[in-house]
Amino acid sequence: MTDDSPRALIYDIQRFCLHDGPGVRTTFFYKGCPLRCPWCSNPESISREPELYFIGSKCVGCGECARACPGKRIVVRNGKAEIDRARCRRCFACAAACPTMALVRKGEWHTAEELVEKALADKPFYDESGGGITVSGGEPLLQADAAAAFLRQARRAGLRTAMETCGLASRSALEKVLPHCDLIYMDVKHPDSLRHQEIVGSPNDAILGNLRFLAGRDVRLVVRIPLIPGYNLDAATIGAYADLLVPLRVKVEALPFHRLGKNKYASVGKEYALGDEKPPDEATIARVVGALAGAGLEVTR
Repeated sequence: MTDDSPRALIYDIQRFCLHDGPGVRTTFFYKGCPLRCPWCSNPESISREPELYFIGSKCVGCGECARACPGKRIVVRNGKAEIDRARCRRCFACAAACPTMALVRKGEWHTAEELVEKALADKPFYDESGGGITVSGGEPLLQADAAAAFLRQARRAGLRTAMETCGLASRSALEKVLPHCDLIYMDVKHPDSLRHQEIVGSPNDAILGNLRFLAGRDVRLVVRIPLIPGYNLDAATIGAYADLLVPLRVKVEALPFHRLGKNKYASVGKEYALGDEKPPDEATIARVVGALAGAGLEVTR
């Protein structure tokens, strides 16, 4: 790869993952997402630029960050750093100075070679378990050229590849990445386009178009349905999911939402939209899975 080849903006690399595809996997999280899901568990994935992430529990109030900030955008009050995010220039001098890593930069640029080298460190685990690498996000298709370069080189290195996508991307972006994927997981947040726009900020027409396109291609495709109380668990919506997916003959994975990312919102200066909403109970999950399976879909969770 030459110096002018596309680089990927990655906000996290997680090793030994068990839920992002078959076997043991390394998951590469691409920064930037076109949707605004209220239940998002990774709010640090949304912005398309590097951003400052603050872990309050690690802050010891030493003031090194305030002294390092060239614009004086940080003060220490009551033993904790406070960041004026509206005026922050994102120079990350504070993160470099923080001795406890309470302040960290989320988003680093990587070449495809660098990412492949990181992935190959765990190749024995992939080979033993049938695992590989997964590109996720955020939305990797927002960085389609960089994602395609990484996946292509990973394949050449003998690694199995997968992608997790919300599906909201141009067809040309999808076609760049598709030849280098063994497996694709695509979310369908809601089957109705107007309701989809109300919930996550965009209609689903392009998503469903890409879904139908992929269903006719030679790639393993799994549709993921997030199970969100008050959004998509009513009988009419589940029936609409079945009407959409049964003709496509796709596998379905039901994903009950969780609250594990709630505390991350404060770390990026945002509020958690779902408040105290609780995940669906087992009876509700069983009802949804049973209805989809009864319609003829192969469903896992």
